[in-house]
Amino acid sequence: MDRQGNAAARQGETTHERADRNFSDLLQEVRVAQTGVQILFAFLLTLPFSTRFDVTSGLDRAVYVVTLLAAAAASAWPARASPPRGSA
Repeated sequence: MDRQGNAAARQGETTHERADRNFSDLLQEVRVAQTGVQILFAFLLTLPFSTRFDVTSGLDRAVYVVTLLAAAAASAWPARASPPRGSA
């Protein structure tokens, strides 16, 4: 849809409808980002099986563990939610 048609469709929406639409758009973006995080997590899980992982330093392994845990936490975060209550 072009900008003029999009703007015309949005002229008649209330503040609550706009907030719902914005929340829905944001939620869709989070769902897209979550897929990327899951791919990163899968890649991180394969790293210890590479042949050169045993020559990494302690700092490198600590960074790896922190990154792995952060990716695991982000993957486990629920991507579904409902719009905030009381916004209008």
